[in-house]
Amino acid sequence: MREEQSAVGSTHAMVFLSSFISSPERFHPMSFRRAHPGARPVVRPGADTVPAVLSTDLTSSRPPEFAKRPMILALQFAMAGLTLGAAVWTTDSQAQGMAAASGQASNPASNQARQYNIPAGPLTSALNRFAEETGIFLTAPGELTQGKTSQGLRGTHGVSAAFNALLAGTGLQAVQQADGAYSLRAAPPVVQGAPAVSALPAVTVSADVTHSRAVSQGTGSYTLAKTTRSAMGMDLSLRDTPQSVTVISRQRIEDQGLRTPEDALANTTGVSLYQGDSDRSLPYSRGFALQNYVVDGVSYAGNNNLADHLTSLAMYDRVEIIRGPTGMVSSFGDPAGVLSFVRKRATSRVVTGTASLTLGRWDSVNPSFDISTPLNKEGSVRARFVADYLDEDSFMDRHHRTRQLYYGTIEADLTDRTTVTLGVDSGSNRIKGVTFGSFPSRFTNGAPVPMRRGMSSAPEWAYWENESLNAFGRVEHKFDNGWRGETTLQLQRRSWDAETLYLLNRGLNQQTGLGLAPLLDQERNRASELYWNASANGPFSLFGRTHELNVGMSASRKWTQRDYYGGVAAEPIGSIYEWDGSYAYPSAWRLNSRYDRRLNVKTADAFASARFSLSDAMHVIAGGRFNDWRGDRRHFQELTPYAGITYDLNETYTVYASYAELFNPQNVRTVEGVYLDPKVGKGYEVGAKAEFLDGRLLGALSLYRTLQDNTAEIIDGGFVRGSTERAYRAVSGIATRGIELDLGGELAAGWQAGVGLSVSRSEDRLGNTFNPHIPEQTAKLYTTYRLPGAWNKLTVGGGVRWQKGTYRNYSNAGTPARFDQGSVTVVDLMAKYDFNQAVSAQVNVSNLFDREYYSMTGQEVQYAQPMNVSVKVLARF
Repeated sequence: MREEQSAVGSTHAMVFLSSFISSPERFHPMSFRRAHPGARPVVRPGADTVPAVLSTDLTSSRPPEFAKRPMILALQFAMAGLTLGAAVWTTDSQAQGMAAASGQASNPASNQARQYNIPAGPLTSALNRFAEETGIFLTAPGELTQGKTSQGLRGTHGVSAAFNALLAGTGLQAVQQADGAYSLRAAPPVVQGAPAVSALPAVTVSADVTHSRAVSQGTGSYTLAKTTRSAMGMDLSLRDTPQSVTVISRQRIEDQGLRTPEDALANTTGVSLYQGDSDRSLPYSRGFALQNYVVDGVSYAGNNNLADHLTSLAMYDRVEIIRGPTGMVSSFGDPAGVLSFVRKRATSRVVTGTASLTLGRWDSVNPSFDISTPLNKEGSVRARFVADYLDEDSFMDRHHRTRQLYYGTIEADLTDRTTVTLGVDSGSNRIKGVTFGSFPSRFTNGAPVPMRRGMSSAPEWAYWENESLNAFGRVEHKFDNGWRGETTLQLQRRSWDAETLYLLNRGLNQQTGLGLAPLLDQERNRASELYWNASANGPFSLFGRTHELNVGMSASRKWTQRDYYGGVAAEPIGSIYEWDGSYAYPSAWRLNSRYDRRLNVKTADAFASARFSLSDAMHVIAGGRFNDWRGDRRHFQELTPYAGITYDLNETYTVYASYAELFNPQNVRTVEGVYLDPKVGKGYEVGAKAEFLDGRLLGALSLYRTLQDNTAEIIDGGFVRGSTERAYRAVSGIATRGIELDLGGELAAGWQAGVGLSVSRSEDRLGNTFNPHIPEQTAKLYTTYRLPGAWNKLTVGGGVRWQKGTYRNYSNAGTPARFDQGSVTVVDLMAKYDFNQAVSAQVNVSNLFDREYYSMTGQEVQYAQPMNVSVKVLARF
């Protein structure tokens, strides 16, 4: 049975983990880096046991133009200095310490048979995967594995038989040493008398056993073979999760050249992006706005602009998108789902990393750096540092972006069961020529407004600056009885300032081009947010069977101050035909509109859920979350239940069903300045999931129905009275139904793919289409293939994104109007070439055929990005 096999694997993992942490000197790091599927051992003649740090000079790239606050700057350089200094120190002294410790090593893995599912591919990747799953210690001369491939490993095998299968046809063999470790050597014609240890210099790779969270980096996969906590708060595989989940893995992020959360969402099954201005977009899923996100299990509810919070994917291992109500992992559920971002962790016990430089259209320059290193001889204290910088123009007039991200984290194994993690990340996003809205789509007579593709409504002086600083700490402990506890504390400080101009349409005349009024907006925003989360989960016995329980609490405090100044200026815009952005900088901002908004929001909730094993094939999940929300003289309390069931039809297929209720307070207001009531509703979902090709490919088919009241709908051209804050109306009785197909993983050796199909329909209680500007049908495909044989250094790929036509009803100078856009198809391509084991080059082309379409429709329109080309050079060390 699948459950019995999983239990055996879990037992082996727990035994190995206990041995590893209690006696780290027994497990000398092995000789293969954890890297992408095409990676090979980095061996230099005469090298030490630990690979030398690659000398990479990034000083020639353009330095950041904006000054940082002293505290942020100090934290960034302190973390960088600590990590880089430790990397240099460990290259020499730690290599000797580890080499000395290896003399006392012993093998933690027994020869007991266990289940494996390792795909065919480069030998290095196969051995990496095998080492990670068994925890064995393996050394090898570096030149032995270069250019060799493995047929993979499927089924149940002991260690010896597994080695024979992995090394079949390579001309290599694994030899067990007296201390229990293994070494690779060329298979001699006669086995007798072969030396046990190679005299050539070796490098090492170690299995990642210091934490329970799965990682996607280094697997080469477009799915997640291990368990995830993102959907239920428990360690469940995607197949055992009774909800729709799409994983955008690190491999897919790299292959597609995805830079931002919006890039990842644009390639996610059932998710569509709707542009609000030049630099902010709102994702939609299952007909509703996707406004909640989670970072490493900490919930951030109600943040509807990702660009205000998350600007780069460089610091994340992967993005998981859970569709449907998500009250089990997010403090306040939403029918659209939740975005779960999983940070990269400091898990490596050897110095390893990457440095890359990406150049693209519109003078785009993007250097990026990621290094991991141990900080002591045993590797029980480890660090990781990520730096990412972007400077680029745009296809839009006067638009320029400078983005910076610095992330550092340290993990320490205090005991054999306790791990402490500390981290900090600092980011900034500076944009010149940012738009506030866009140009009207129609003249008063209904004729379309002629616009160039890059025409911008922003004046030369418009800008938007966003800065964030996050510090977090986490403690994880594993108890003797199989339970695991975790608590996280995070402090976030953000600021976002802007000076923009909105073109208020008061009747645009086609002949003269007159009729636009200047609505000025100056904002100064500050926010401090404190989050705490604690949870525990583990097994318990009932009626002769083993079940799992998950309990926890969380709380948050958010202080926000938002100051708005502006109003309609006296200086006229002039004719739209003569617009070039040279509108004069305002002599005064404090006009007829001033609004100072201060919010103090406190939340607290408690949650519990249990996964009952009714039989080997059937499992039921039941739970709920009690929410308490206080803010701005409002107070809400609500209990939201959840229930789900899964049934394994056989070794391949599982069917499931789930039900959830949702409750979410809202901080948007009507034109009169009244807050909308909390969103309430419920969701139903049934479906089937399947693991093909021994689990390397995961497919899911789901049907869902969602009901929601008090849904916020933006009012075209509407603002809260006396401010420049966008106004909303509440719509009740919204019903959404649909079907989704999601497929991700390995189709064949070296062939990865992600496929998503979605059909949905949202209606109000009168049968009218709700949010018709969001496509009801989408199809997304992306695939890569690493060529076999002599061409195995080359990987090629591409994808297609298609969406059905949309429309939007709006008011054109008091006259009802409708804007239609037909279906859109966009094609992307990529190619990557590995020059050697350390250096690769990659080319990505997005919107290959330069398809011209709108990313914002209705009263205002904005073009989507034209064809873009980028070239990336990456070095691994």
